[in-house]
Amino acid sequence: MTRQQTISFTLVFLAVPLGLRCSAASIYTFEPAVLCPGCGSLVSGINNSGEIAGSVYDSTGAHAFYGRMGALTTFDQTGAVFTEAIGITDSGRVTVNFCTPLGTGRAYILETNGSKNFLPIVEGARYVLGGNLNESGVAVGFYSNSLDGAGGVRSFATSGTTLGYTFAYPGSLIT
Repeated sequence: MTRQQTISFTLVFLAVPLGLRCSAASIYTFEPAVLCPGCGSLVSGINNSGEIAGSVYDSTGAHAFYGRMGALTTFDQTGAVFTEAIGITDSGRVTVNFCTPLGTGRAYILETNGSKNFLPIVEGARYVLGGNLNESGVAVGFYSNSLDGAGGVRSFATSGTTLGYTFAYPGSLIT
């Protein structure tokens, strides 16, 4: 702990029992992502321009969204039980996960022109779901045979749409 951290911690530690109030100016503005009345939402990604990606939940299931507050685009993967947007790059590419009625999960990158680049399938895995994508096109995510992780959860990284690496720490259930 640095001297500054120690002094700050000590001041807060002493101020609370003495009934002193501490305050700090917020540099953030809280703005709830409300896409429809009575719906729940989860923002899971934000880029440097303030565009967000996430999921909205209504009586019919989970739907993906991306964009700016006041101008959000919602979408579903055709035939999917649920669709979720996980991340968004500075150039506007969106990482998307979906699950099918057959109990399998897939991921793709929604390109800015609307096309989809599906992430590679890991042999033997029922679920291959994306996480984040960088500006160089490297995507990371996880794969498993069950959504609850009972059979183990492993990580992967891609090189474009080609599976680059899989990670499995020896003896672990989740990597």
